[in-house]
Amino acid sequence: MLSRFPRRSALVSVLAGVALVCGPLSSAPAQAADLSVTGVVVDTAGRPVADASIAVWVKDEDEGAFVPDVVGTETDARGRYALDLEPGTYRFGVFADERYVSEYYNDATRLKHATSVVVSDAPVRLDTVELELLPTVEGSVRTPSGAPVPYSYVIAVTGDAETGWDSEYFAEVEADGTYSMPVAPGTYRIGFFDEDDDYRAEFWDDAPSIAGAKDVVVDARGVTGIDAVLTPAPVTPPTYRTIQNFSKPRAEGYPAVDTVMTSVDGTWSYYPAVFSRQWLRNGTPIPGATDARYRVTAADLGASLSVQVTAYAPSMNSASVTSDPVGPIRWHTKIDATSRPGRKKATVTVKVTSQGPVPSTGTVQLRLRGKIVRTAAVRNGRAVFRFSKLPKTKVRYDAYFFGDESVYGARDAVWVTFKKPSRK
Repeated sequence: MLSRFPRRSALVSVLAGVALVCGPLSSAPAQAADLSVTGVVVDTAGRPVADASIAVWVKDEDEGAFVPDVVGTETDARGRYALDLEPGTYRFGVFADERYVSEYYNDATRLKHATSVVVSDAPVRLDTVELELLPTVEGSVRTPSGAPVPYSYVIAVTGDAETGWDSEYFAEVEADGTYSMPVAPGTYRIGFFDEDDDYRAEFWDDAPSIAGAKDVVVDARGVTGIDAVLTPAPVTPPTYRTIQNFSKPRAEGYPAVDTVMTSVDGTWSYYPAVFSRQWLRNGTPIPGATDARYRVTAADLGASLSVQVTAYAPSMNSASVTSDPVGPIRWHTKIDATSRPGRKKATVTVKVTSQGPVPSTGTVQLRLRGKIVRTAAVRNGRAVFRFSKLPKTKVRYDAYFFGDESVYGARDAVWVTFKKPSRK
């Protein structure tokens, strides 16, 4: 599988290993006669190579192997370097930036093939090291409108479908949309990527995957015109789990005008979730009724009320659940039962009141120990009962008012007695 981020070249990896063992390379001191090893690094055109790293291996006389030394340096602006080494046998590596083919002294590609240098009391002047410039693959990365693709990069890949693909070289695209990627001569497939994934990746020439890409053959002269036009990637919303409801919300309270209903939000799969609420009248949202508490109004008469609760949780899709309806909404009523004793009869009056119009219909029952003993119709908000039989003692009756679709029923208790006849 092709790695998203290409690995460094083998020679740069070797240098990294040397740096870990040796520690940071020292800056190149000015050349002087008392320094044991000096030299110069140039390119094949004779131009000095600045900031090239000079790595040092010293021979372990007991083991016979070369091991990284703690001494190292870099070339100055004129390509010069100088090292102060203890007497011994050494080998050197020269590693410049990605534009150059690194090497081991003298013209070796591996440490085991490098020329050994014996350092004694006399200074040693090494032969000039010529680093070969790598050829480059050059081109541009743009959008369909011709604008540069910001934060894009290019990779050079080697291999095949059977043995696998390996990214060998990497280059960042400049702000103007152009790039120049040094590579060793060889055959590559070139990939173009946007770091932010705002554009579709592709391989040269207009291939969506490496399998359909064309080979780019690079010789010592390099290759130009390896361009890409990246199209915008589709915007895919992130996929989140949806918060789950375990018990439905409830609308709690007495469903009467001017009472307060409260939303009990239920239980959910995330705690603590954040909730929003919408009160509904016969399933239709009530404008502005979005608090946890709702005061019932006359507009709700005869309707059922419910509350829709929406739960929110981090990195999860929200979910909405509606409570079971409560209602119909009616006027709240109250009854007041009073008795007026007399010598031969007693009168019980039950007064029915409500927040709305005075009830003109309905019935009132008087019950004695749960048994219905009298029933009367309500007229002008009153029901009247008359008793003519003298009870042995005062009696407690329960008065029940039975409402209708607009008013609720109510209950009260009344004691009924008769005046005792006066003695003459």
